[in-house]
Amino acid sequence: MGYKMENGRWADTDDLTLADALAVSGDTDGDSVELGDCGVARLTLTVAAIGAGTTLTVYIETSADDTTFRAVSNFTAIAAPGAEILSFSGLDRFVRARYSFAGGTTTATVSISGEAV
Repeated sequence: MGYKMENGRWADTDDLTLADALAVSGDTDGDSVELGDCGVARLTLTVAAIGAGTTLTVYIETSADDTTFRAVSNFTAIAAPGAEILSFSGLDRFVRARYSFAGGTTTATVSISGEAV
């Protein structure tokens, strides 16, 4: 996958999926995905369902060794079904999502996908 840049050169990208219609229940870490030498990811968070009175914050975390993770940034806290697109830079070899709930029922159906460069 990729795209043609304004200068006419081709930029390669890799598909990246952190969650595919994942039923998330309670504060938890998602599975990690190896990015290799990609240091930037453009991701779309889609929340298809969320418990009443609940707010979900999804953090994107990265790690060089797939053991010790650090937060890179997060999507806007979401309280209703919807979507948001963000770019994350400064990523190490591995990346994952961390889900944090506040209030209400702590369940949601989440998809996170995009591309890594």
